[in-house]
Amino acid sequence: MGCITKRGDRYLRKQLIHGARTVVSHAHKKQDALNVWVTALKERRGFNKTVVATAHKLARIMWVLLKNQTPYQAKTCLAEVD
Repeated sequence: MGCITKRGDRYLRKQLIHGARTVVSHAHKKQDALNVWVTALKERRGFNKTVVATAHKLARIMWVLLKNQTPYQAKTCLAEVD
């Protein structure tokens, strides 16, 4: 995993990190695909690296949603996290 770059809008980057920090903190409470991925990554890599990876993933998801003009729909995950 790489590091977060300093390119682009500082405010947007800060907001993505804050949002990702909240997602990572509450991911263990939900069982959709994104939160299962976040929980597994947090166990493997630690909190801060998971926050940056989640921010990157959220940015990519937002880009696709804006490009296609579609609302977000969480994908359910059948696998359970212990």
